[in-house]
Amino acid sequence: MRFIITALFILFVSVSPVYAGNTHDAEKIVVEVSDDVLKSVRKERESYKDNPEDLHNRVLKYLDPVIDFKSFSKGVMGKYYKQATADEREKFAIDFKKTLVSLYTKALVAFEVKDMSVLEVKENSPKNVQVIMRVTSPEEAVYLVQYSMRKKGDQWYVRNVIMDGVNLGLTYRNQFYSAMNTHNGNLSEVVNEWTVAMNNSGKDTDKN
Repeated sequence: MRFIITALFILFVSVSPVYAGNTHDAEKIVVEVSDDVLKSVRKERESYKDNPEDLHNRVLKYLDPVIDFKSFSKGVMGKYYKQATADEREKFAIDFKKTLVSLYTKALVAFEVKDMSVLEVKENSPKNVQVIMRVTSPEEAVYLVQYSMRKKGDQWYVRNVIMDGVNLGLTYRNQFYSAMNTHNGNLSEVVNEWTVAMNNSGKDTDKN
């Protein structure tokens, strides 16, 4: 399930800063850029096994301008963020981004989208919008995906994703907290071993 969630998360984020302005622009980010990303993945799917770095770099190109990885990683660390040193925070943010891009790219290659449509756009405030999508797989499985988007300055950012009730940000936070318990509260160990833990988690999910 997590690979499906991560795949859908990546499919609809934007690289272009031209989508600035009102809530309709947040919807454009979800709808218009998804087509370009899907085309890119389909084009490079066959070569991914032999040369995964090309698609990794392309995915990172789409993510970096619209995901505040430091804020995202801060949310994942949760109550432990204040305990971390500046170096630990920086390392975790870097490793978190690198691992996400790797796992997301693998998920994108494995996941196919048959159809997608916007069901609703909810404006919670002028700077907070929820875009709700209906996504259908070739096997006719239907997923409801809710993108929580926040506006900073003139740019909209995807801040979280909820798929059929599964909160992506909360899922990773719970995984971090679980790692803290496993390592008896040793924050340095959790930070240093996060990449390995995430990759192992991805392998486990891939078997499901």
